[in-house]
Amino acid sequence: MDVKNMDILQKYKDFFKDLTAKNVMNSMLIVLKEENTFKEAQEIMKNKKISGIPIVDDNYQVINIITMEDIINALSNNQIDMKISVKQRKKVVALKMEDDFEKIVEFLSTYGFGRYPVVSENNTLIGIITKQDLLFSVVSKLSVLYLHDERRKEILDSPLSVFVKNNINKNEPQFCYSINNSNVNNAGEGSALLKNFLKEKGIETKLIRKISISTYEAEVNVVIHGGGIGKIVAEITDESIVVFVEDIGPGIESIEKAMTAGFSTAPEYIRALGFGAGMGIPNIKRFADKLIITSEKGNGVKMEMIFWREKL
Repeated sequence: MDVKNMDILQKYKDFFKDLTAKNVMNSMLIVLKEENTFKEAQEIMKNKKISGIPIVDDNYQVINIITMEDIINALSNNQIDMKISVKQRKKVVALKMEDDFEKIVEFLSTYGFGRYPVVSENNTLIGIITKQDLLFSVVSKLSVLYLHDERRKEILDSPLSVFVKNNINKNEPQFCYSINNSNVNNAGEGSALLKNFLKEKGIETKLIRKISISTYEAEVNVVIHGGGIGKIVAEITDESIVVFVEDIGPGIESIEKAMTAGFSTAPEYIRALGFGAGMGIPNIKRFADKLIITSEKGNGVKMEMIFWREKL
């Protein structure tokens, strides 16, 4: 990645802020000690197709880094069979495992090295970050978002079975759907029903899209974070459409953090399925004209979304 690409990453640093050095690093470490020779380092670099190796002491603390440039110099100076200890130690620039995305990009932009050791609180080496590692993490996060959007589109546009349609309570309030689902892959049924319901009521297409996307995000949150039990209620008036989604789960610990793009507490297996990208509530905030979230630890989440109708 060149300077231009780094500038792009800096621009979107808030979106990737949950990526810490611990998340990005490669923990499959290849290290050497000062008693190893330049020749041994050369062989490892050649076989592993890498261009640098951390040198550690007996406490696994990084005391130097040997690079391809050092190998070239050793060959030029006829030192290839000498121990690495003849190489003058230099101050090693290292990241802490809790350093965030902005710090990682800042390191890559400032120092321009090929790799950066990641160390623990006691300065023990625990991983390595290269530009490729950072790029892989960014692409992985973006791919989760893409998969999330594609899955949402598939669910909302899928035809509904007669059985599912009959689950709607046709009485007041105008739309009511009970969420009872522990499988995130099946989440979105209520949102798809609401979308059809709004179509039948002649609601504007643009508004239906905003409502169905927002409701889908809220419904998925109920399944992932709210224990899978909850309900969706919607009411149509001349001025607005109000959608209320609630669950009886453990609640949101920090609503402020939950509204931050990219922040997610979803477990890794959920992310691997294409969910939990940290864009649920930010998407709702983007599409709803008014959003009210109330939550208390241990008492679930209540979310009210208001969408203003266009005046005819």
